[in-house]
Amino acid sequence: MSLGFPNANNGFEHHDLNEESFWPSFTDIMMVIVMVFLLVAVSVILNNYQLVENLKKSIQAQQLASSIAEDTQLKNSTLEEQLLQLKQQLALANKQINDSKKINKTTQAELLKSQQIIEELNAISKQQTQQLDEKTTYFATLEKESKQKIKQKNEEIVTLQQQQEQHQNKVEDLEAQIEVLRNSLTENSSEYRTLQQTLSDKSSKIEQLQRSLKKQRENSETQLLSLQGELDSLDKKYQKLLRPARSAKDKFVVAIIYTKHKGHPVYRLRTHPKGEYKNVSRRQLERKMAKLKKQHKNNLYVKVVIPKNSGLSYNEALKFTSFMQKSYDYYFQPEETEESEKKPEKSKE
Repeated sequence: MSLGFPNANNGFEHHDLNEESFWPSFTDIMMVIVMVFLLVAVSVILNNYQLVENLKKSIQAQQLASSIAEDTQLKNSTLEEQLLQLKQQLALANKQINDSKKINKTTQAELLKSQQIIEELNAISKQQTQQLDEKTTYFATLEKESKQKIKQKNEEIVTLQQQQEQHQNKVEDLEAQIEVLRNSLTENSSEYRTLQQTLSDKSSKIEQLQRSLKKQRENSETQLLSLQGELDSLDKKYQKLLRPARSAKDKFVVAIIYTKHKGHPVYRLRTHPKGEYKNVSRRQLERKMAKLKKQHKNNLYVKVVIPKNSGLSYNEALKFTSFMQKSYDYYFQPEETEESEKKPEKSKE
């Protein structure tokens, strides 16, 4: 049945079958279109896929950048805090270094003062040692001379005793002669008076001689007792010189710093080796030292410190040091034996 359209195959019926057609068929066109569409679709899909991948990578990169930015900001804030802390620590370290330098300077100054004081004390110690040697030699010489004097006085006393015995014998002889004269001179009164006068003169001479001998003996005994007392005193002083050197070992040490400020004396007292120095008046100082002496008896060591720039003269420093040590230091106090010897004397009086 024909619809008015020419048969597509009519044009070919009368041609040779081997002859090629000039116009492509619809199928071929559609196939080409489909292939082009497929190619375009594949290309679009590939481009979209690439775009999606790029977008994902861009989003990931943006997230990574944001994360890195946050981490960087956090690290920056942390670094700022650390930098601030480091600056504070550095400032503190600089302050500590400056304080250490100041303390070091102060310590060096105090060490220098201590060395100077030690040198002065060594000089004083050498001087005192020299004086001690001189006193020891003087006391030894004095003791030797005293012993020689005592020996001479003893010899003089023995001689006086012998002379007294001789005079006593002479007195007895004279008394015998007087008795003989009394018996033989009863007839001649003038001769009797003369002899009586002679006897009286000889009796007075004998009495004077006896009084002189007695006085000489008393003087010799007094001198002997005086020399004996001097010898005992020298012996005690010599025994003191033989005592061990003054030492703070096993002693209760009390330190006193003595200076002058604007012409006024300043006293600082430390009653414990690890304690602090406290300002006290002279009355408070002596009151506390008396209390410490009563508490520790002969175990109190008094250390007097005279700084270099104390404002004191040598005599003032020496006078104060001698007074404090002689009044309270164990080394300068009388021994118990001396005190026990003095007590009976007081009771006798």
